[in-house]
Amino acid sequence: MFGSRKSLLAIDLGASSVKILEVHRDRDDLVLTNFSRVDIQSDANRAEAIAECLRRGKFKTKHAVAAISGKSVIVRFLTMPRMSHEELNRAVKFEAEKYIPWPVDESQIDAVSLGDLPGQDQNAQPEMRVLLVAAKKTFVNDFSQMLIQNGLVPLAIDIDSIALATAYEMHERASNTSPAPGAIALVDIGAGKTSVNIISGGTPRFIREIDNGGGDMTQCVAQKFGMETQEAERVKCSPGDRSSEIEEIVMSAVADLANELNLSFDYFEHQGDGSVDSIHLSGGASSIVSIAENIERATGKRTHLWNPIDGLKVHGAGIDLDDLNAHAPSLAVAVGLAAREY
Repeated sequence: MFGSRKSLLAIDLGASSVKILEVHRDRDDLVLTNFSRVDIQSDANRAEAIAECLRRGKFKTKHAVAAISGKSVIVRFLTMPRMSHEELNRAVKFEAEKYIPWPVDESQIDAVSLGDLPGQDQNAQPEMRVLLVAAKKTFVNDFSQMLIQNGLVPLAIDIDSIALATAYEMHERASNTSPAPGAIALVDIGAGKTSVNIISGGTPRFIREIDNGGGDMTQCVAQKFGMETQEAERVKCSPGDRSSEIEEIVMSAVADLANELNLSFDYFEHQGDGSVDSIHLSGGASSIVSIAENIERATGKRTHLWNPIDGLKVHGAGIDLDDLNAHAPSLAVAVGLAAREY
């Protein structure tokens, strides 16, 4: 997995915080050796937040992998004639022109076959399902430069929603859980967005980013109590004896998110790939009181919370375990980056 490198940094640069995991590969085990997290005050503060997170973590390695998301990233599922990996790499650039809203020459493009599609006609040309990912080169380069300027050596730039699926796959292996018979929806609720990855048979089938996130719920609390955003975030996450009140206050934002999830599930199910059997929640906002129950009620889908760090061994004298466990729900993307193959 790591090649000749013993350790690496998995960096998740979110809307409200940067999380960095330092991991070590010990045969088949992924070992967490260090962890650091810093709040991001503004978009202009992102590079400084990474620098502060690195300073606090005192990490030993400089090799890093990170993830991107947003409107400068396109993810599509295509149907293409069956071909070799080399042929796909040559053909996908021409296919991508149909889906990328900016010039192909300004794009970083990658594609992978997700397997052959069942043949409906013996005389028809065999087809395969392809996952296409494209991002603006300037966006990728600027992001990479931000890491380099902090003294890091970028090994790879992944996509948030794909890293999410990698983390869940590791979670299943670690817990010896058999893949669910139906499709499952991985829903990672961050501060500024929610990543959705619907998996069937262990393979991604639908990916979407929803603009709704935990920040909308924080604003509900801030408006209700006339608080500053930072204080409202604290009350939302640690409501104490006001749990029922906070649940009611954020209900409208949760309902908006659930409505977008329903639209995603409807679209997926109309493609003929089956129906979503269950929802698996992660992300910092997944710890909000009763959110799983409220999403289950609104979508009609069984909804569970899962812990992204369950599949990790922890071996680091400087790790604050209470802090790590408190932020575990928000670490799915970082864990997925750490667990991917290079």
